[in-house]
Amino acid sequence: MFRTVLAVWSLTAVFSTVARTNRAGRPPHILLILADDLGWSDVGFHGSKIQTPNIDKLASNGVILDNYYVLPLCSPTRSALMTGMYPIHTGLQHLVLLPTSAYGLPLNFTTLPQKLKQSGYATHIVGKWHLGYNKWEYTPTYRGFDTFYGYYNAQEDHYDHTLLDILDFRDNKEPVTNIGGEFATFKYVEVTYFLATCCSIQKSYSTEHNIFLLENNTYSVLDHLFLCPPCV
Repeated sequence: MFRTVLAVWSLTAVFSTVARTNRAGRPPHILLILADDLGWSDVGFHGSKIQTPNIDKLASNGVILDNYYVLPLCSPTRSALMTGMYPIHTGLQHLVLLPTSAYGLPLNFTTLPQKLKQSGYATHIVGKWHLGYNKWEYTPTYRGFDTFYGYYNAQEDHYDHTLLDILDFRDNKEPVTNIGGEFATFKYVEVTYFLATCCSIQKSYSTEHNIFLLENNTYSVLDHLFLCPPCV
């Protein structure tokens, strides 16, 4: 197993990118994609029989990192990505947060979106959170994100959006109850498109804002029964 993002490197790369400006004198928009439990040989550009044309295109037009250290589980990876700290320093190094976990990413840590907001970014997250939800203070819109569209736990049913028969799908803080039967990834793509064009889920953002968008709708990788070929 491997993950496409090395957290500490990512934070360094993001802040280096923010430090540079384009010709208009503004930092660039940032789209960060985190893939859960994606196998090394599960992408076309590594010779896989699985067809992943969109991912392959991103690889061919970018820089491929193929020698690095990553975490094998969801919550530890996310805590490292959000803080730049190895999970042993965040207390999330042992396993993943469970639906009954009464804790999350410690509130004393400053997160990546909080720092980017200080640089003028509008910050958004689409997909999976998995860093705590037993108190509002642990949830995305309290940890530096302007908007959140997705689920709190480790996984969800891709069509009825439940875990343990309980709905786990939010638009910011509000439960989403009107998309039963719709494939989750299609909804994430729809929302991501609007966010990437400077329109949040509930309100429009001025073009004066730079966009930081964490695209995190990746549990589909784990469950081949629900994987939708056009999405990869």
